[in-house]
Order: sequence, then structure tokens, then C-alpha cells
Amino acid sequence: MKSRITIEVDFENGNEPTIQIISRNSDDIRDNLIKAFYQKLGGSSWCKIRFVQDIPDETQVTNMGFVEGFKRIFITPIPDEQLKDEAEIMLEQNRVHELWKQTGEVL
Repeated sequence: MKSRITIEVDFENGNEPTIQIISRNSDDIRDNLIKAFYQKLGGSSWCKIRFVQDIPDETQVTNMGFVEGFKRIFITPIPDEQLKDEAEIMLEQNRVHELWKQTGEVL
């Protein structure tokens, strides 16, 4: 595998973490998966990131019998034809967030 997916920390800018994907050509299936991700972007450079918390993992049980969970981040390309819809969702989320900051009200 010649491609790389890394998490880097920018220490000069407040320890800002950055996920970096470097795509290099090879016959390795993993390189081809990353290449397919880039191809799905098409003419767009926008991605949708969905963060899912507290997914139970039955393989991880504590000594007290509790099931440990994990978190998952989904990163998917946003096709050009969906950019307007996704932008409207982001604007609505921003409106709700601003309302919450001003009033503490949760919708």
C-alpha cells in the first residue's frame, strides 16, 4: 500500500488535528479504495462528515459487566447535485446553534 491516511496535529495552531488522505497509484486494493473515494468527489471538493457516538461493542465488556462503546466518523463525498441541499442543512444547523447560544433554548 502506497497511499496513506494519517491524523496529524498542527502544534502551531492550537493542536488542531487534521485527517490527511494521500492517494498513490498501485495495484493494492487499499490504494484502489482510496482512489475510488477521490473519484466519487468528481468536480467537488466537499465531503459530509457524520459523527456517531456511543455505538455498543459487544466484544468489549468491562469486568463490571458493562458493554463498552465506540465512536465512528463517516466521511462521504457530496456529489455536485447535492451541494445545495447540504448547504441548506448547514445553514439551518447554524441558525439553530445561534439560537441556542443566545437563548439556551434547544429545538
